[in-house]
Amino acid sequence: MANIVFIECSSLSINYDVFGIATVSFVVVADDNDVDLEGYRTLTIGAATYTGYITSVTVKPITGTAWYEYSVSLTMTSEL
Repeated sequence: MANIVFIECSSLSINYDVFGIATVSFVVVADDNDVDLEGYRTLTIGAATYTGYITSVTVKPITGTAWYEYSVSLTMTSEL
């Protein structure tokens, strides 16, 4: 299990469709390739709380390091 895990803040993207469903994407950086992403199914960003499901994950090593990059996308709804 990873010891150090964080969201790379500049990667955060939130897009809404006409029905108010949000697609939330971001990159998680970790020191291991075994990260439990279930904790990201609920996110508080500013005053909004997003809840949803992971729709895709891509994992790749960061070249020249022992770290990994997880590109995560979720389909979510939000509450203020």
